[in-house]
Amino acid sequence: MAKTTTLHIRVDEEDEQRIDAIQEEFGGRSEVMRLALAQFLANVERRKETREFINDWSREMGGIDEDEVAEMTAKYFS
Repeated sequence: MAKTTTLHIRVDEEDEQRIDAIQEEFGGRSEVMRLALAQFLANVERRKETREFINDWSREMGGIDEDEVAEMTAKYFS
């Protein structure tokens, strides 16, 4: 079983009220915070992977052609 650690965080009154409003549904305040942290870390990982993909793609395909972007903008968003 994974070792658990106790962390202390500071939240303002509004965030505390929002956490309290949903804590029963999710199994308590700690579980709300664990779920929020898991979502945040997953988002950070997705952003990292997206950045790596874009960097790899740019190296392989070259940079963005601003004229092509202008053409696509005019064609699809005007």
